[in-house]
Amino acid sequence: MQAYQALLKWAQTPQAQKISKTEKEKAWEHFLFVYPNADKSKFVAKVEFTKVNKGTASINYKEGDGGLLDVFGSDSKYWSEDMKKALGLNKSSGFPPQLTPSGIKVSSLPVPAVGFHDLAPSLKKIFNGEMKIYATPRGFNKI
Repeated sequence: MQAYQALLKWAQTPQAQKISKTEKEKAWEHFLFVYPNADKSKFVAKVEFTKVNKGTASINYKEGDGGLLDVFGSDSKYWSEDMKKALGLNKSSGFPPQLTPSGIKVSSLPVPAVGFHDLAPSLKKIFNGEMKIYATPRGFNKI
């Protein structure tokens, strides 16, 4: 109980407020990198302190009933349509590709559909064409 009270008291200090601000900025930066079309007014950054000098921030969706749902800590298949809309995801494009741990977006292969009795095109022909790649500060993405 005393440890909790000490942590609560420390969380009010200027040092804790500075850590909180830094963690929130990092969380927003990552969130907007993954969901650039998101409506920021529907989300809130929340910081939790686990130890003195150690805080972690998360971005949470403000649900209609007043609850908060962690964007990166929840399973996307259970997200409501309102949350998907707030994230800037529409039904035509679906969810963005998963991010690998290194921060590189992985897209599906550009292999065209072929009729059952037709010959499939050579993968060499498909991948011999020009591929456009653009660089970002955190990695690279294939267009």
